[in-house]
Amino acid sequence: MMSPELPNVPDPRRTSGDPTSGEQAGGRTEFDWPAYAGVTEEVLRGLDRRARLRRQQRAVIGGAIVAAVILGFAWLRPPAAPDMQMGTESAVSTVVEHRVPRQVLPDGSVVDLREGAEISVDFSESFRRVTLQKGAAHFAVAKHPARPFIVKAGDVEVRAVGTEFVVDLAPASVEVLVTEGRVAVETSAGRAPAPLLLADLSAGRRVSVTPDSSGAKPVVEALSAQDLSDRLSWRVPLLRFAGTPLAEVAAQFNRHNPVPLILAHNDLAGLQLSGSLRADRLEALISILESDFGLRVERNADRIVVHRAR
Repeated sequence: MMSPELPNVPDPRRTSGDPTSGEQAGGRTEFDWPAYAGVTEEVLRGLDRRARLRRQQRAVIGGAIVAAVILGFAWLRPPAAPDMQMGTESAVSTVVEHRVPRQVLPDGSVVDLREGAEISVDFSESFRRVTLQKGAAHFAVAKHPARPFIVKAGDVEVRAVGTEFVVDLAPASVEVLVTEGRVAVETSAGRAPAPLLLADLSAGRRVSVTPDSSGAKPVVEALSAQDLSDRLSWRVPLLRFAGTPLAEVAAQFNRHNPVPLILAHNDLAGLQLSGSLRADRLEALISILESDFGLRVERNADRIVVHRAR
């Protein structure tokens, strides 16, 4: 960005041909030339415009730095304070962001669609059929024993009565992951009239079916709790906080975790946090409270209790 130019006023030392360097006739110096030429106000206005522009540039740069800091760090460390109290005058806000759209089907089943996924629904009195056209979706199936729930993805069909599972339709494979109950994974490719059973999956297991399997049954894989959590992370809401009291932060996490976070002291409730975490990252929140805020965390069988530092 160009700085505004000062008015184009000739220097009287140069126009007069005076060869002196720094001293003018009558005791004037080279710094007196605006007054000597009668343009003092114009020069001052030009200097004021330049100063305002520089202040605006510094404000823009400062704002960019602040934005970079906010985007680059998930949590803001608190200032050092013996009693761990934060100011109460700053704005307090909490945003719960759900990453995926949710659809409730006519039978009450719930489908979470990963970004870009598409489905079509065909329900009748004897069956419930959903075609996954692309992407991945998590299905929480309402129980209707007389009406099997079938998800079709390419040549693969997943049959369930009342259960929860993920179907991921990729260009070269179809992956099925069960989170609750059991499902039957079948294929109708080259098999008429009855489909071929490929796998019987229970909770915590997955299978990946490829078109070139040559009729061989795919390997069923058992997932650890961490692997299961990682594969389902796209379904978990992202919690964003800005100057939010710890009491509200704990309440938000308690809605998404089986073991509640309890504050042992009332004066901890107003401790303010800013940043973002997935709603299932309770352990990460605990680490922040211990390392950044100096709090002490006690774990019991049915609760996690936060204490002041000793």
